[in-house]
Amino acid sequence: MASSIVVGFDGSVCACAALDKAVELARLDGSRVVIVFAFEIPAAYGGGETGEYRRAVREIAEQSAAKAAERVAKTGVDYEVEVATVTLRVAAPASIST
Repeated sequence: MASSIVVGFDGSVCACAALDKAVELARLDGSRVVIVFAFEIPAAYGGGETGEYRRAVREIAEQSAAKAAERVAKTGVDYEVEVATVTLRVAAPASIST
């Protein structure tokens, strides 16, 4: 089974360069390229605007992921796209005893 090369992608110049390098490496050994756009919805983000914010960011994520998929599809390399919402929570402070 071929391995996977995971690339975080946000549409930036650096992300495009990383994606191109991942494709180059995948061609060498038949790896699958996994394109990931993950974004955080802050747990403390309150009010009715959360849904609107989530939809707007998801739309940007899907547009960026589609551009990445189009870029990789032209190369013939096997790939998949993941758009993920991540919820981060603040942990309780640790106590340090001396």
